Amino acid sequence: NGNLYIKKGDLLDKIGQARRSLHFYLCAAELDPKDSRAFSGQGQAFFDLKRYERSLACYQMAIKLNPNECELYFSAGEVLDFLDRSKEAIIYFAKSLELNSEYLPSLHAMGNVLFQMGKPKQAVHFYEEAIKTNPDDLDLHVDKGVALDSLERYYEALSSFEEALKLDPTDSNAFAWKGEILLSLGRISEATAIFEQVLSSDPKNMQAYKGKGLCLQEKGRYYEALHCYDTALTHGRTCDILYSRGVVLLELRRKSEAIECLNQSLEINPDYEPALEALLKTL
Repeated sequence: NGNLYIKKGDLLDKIGQARRSLHFYLCAAELDPKDSRAFSGQGQAFFDLKRYERSLACYQMAIKLNPNECELYFSAGEVLDFLDRSKEAIIYFAKSLELNSEYLPSLHAMGNVLFQMGKPKQAVHFYEEAIKTNPDDLDLHVDKGVALDSLERYYEALSSFEEALKLDPTDSNAFAWKGEILLSLGRISEATAIFEQVLSSDPKNMQAYKGKGLCLQEKGRYYEALHCYDTALTHGRTCDILYSRGVVLLELRRKSEAIECLNQSLEINPDYEPALEALLKTL
C-alpha cells in the first residue's frame, strides 16, 4: 500500500539512495494522489538529485494538499534559497513560522537568508529566537556572532562566540571568529595566539590564516603577512583575502601585483567596497 511505499522511500532517503527512494515515492503518489507525504518525499529526492525546480514543484504540491504543515513551507523555502530566490524563500519561512513560531529550522533559515540579503540586524533577531528554542545549538551562536560582528557590536559578538565555545571548546570555526573579534578590538596578541592555536589543530583553516596575516600586518611584518595570505589562498579564493593581500603588496611597493590582486577580489565580488577604495587610491 501507499504507506509501505513511503516507508521504503524514507528508509532509502536516509541512506542516501535518492534515485531509488524516488521510485517508491512515485508509486505512493500513483496509489494516492492526495498523500502529501509522497510529494514531499519526491521533493527531497529531486533536491538530492540536483533537480531543484522539480523539487520545488513537488513541495508546492505537498503544500497544496497539506497547507497546515510548517515543515513543508520550510523545505520549499530551502529550495528557493538554494536557487538564490531569497525574497520568495523568506515568504515560505515566514509562513512556516506562522504555523509554528518555534520551528527551529525556519528560525535559523530566516536568520541566514536575512544576513545574506544584507540585513544583519533582522538576522540577529531570528537567531536569538532560535537560541531560545535550542540554546545548545553551537551553529546558532556562531551565526549570531557573525551577524553582530558585521554590525560592529564586537563585545556582543565576542559573547556569542564564547557561548559557542562553552558548547564545544574545540570548534575551530568559533575559535577563529573569536580571534577576529579580538583583532577588531585591538587585542592583537590575544588574537594572534588564538589563530596560531586554531592552525595547530586545523592547518587548512583559511580564516585563521587570514586573521594571523592581519595581525602581522598590524605589526608591520608584511612579508610574513603575505605568506599567510598566500597560504590561505591555496585553500580557496575569497574577495577579502585577495583584498588583504593587495593591501600588503601596496605596503611593499609592489604596485602592479597589488592592482592585479585587488582586481581579482572585485572579480569575485564587484561590490566589495574595501577593494574598490584601495584600487581607486592606486590611480
